[in-house]
Amino acid sequence: MLTQITHDGDINLEAIEQYICRVQALTELLRKSQARAINIACDTPYFGIFGSEAEMHEKLARQNAVTSRIAGYLYKVIRKELRNA
Repeated sequence: MLTQITHDGDINLEAIEQYICRVQALTELLRKSQARAINIACDTPYFGIFGSEAEMHEKLARQNAVTSRIAGYLYKVIRKELRNA
C-alpha cells in the first residue's frame, strides 16, 4: 500500500501518513499499557496491606493481556504493510 503509485506517477502520501499515524498511535498505546502494568507491579506493598496478592496478580495478568493484544495488532499492521510492499 505504501509503495502504491497513483496514475500520475506520484507516491500515495496519504496512505503513508495514515500508516505512520496508525503505527504511532499503537506504539503510544503499547507504552501506556506497559507503564500501567509496571505501576500495578510496583503497588505490591499496597496489595500486601489493603488487598490480596491474588488480586494484584489478577490485575497484572489482565493488563499483560491488554498489552499482548495491542502488540499483536501492531505486529499485524506492520506485517500486512510489508506483505503489500
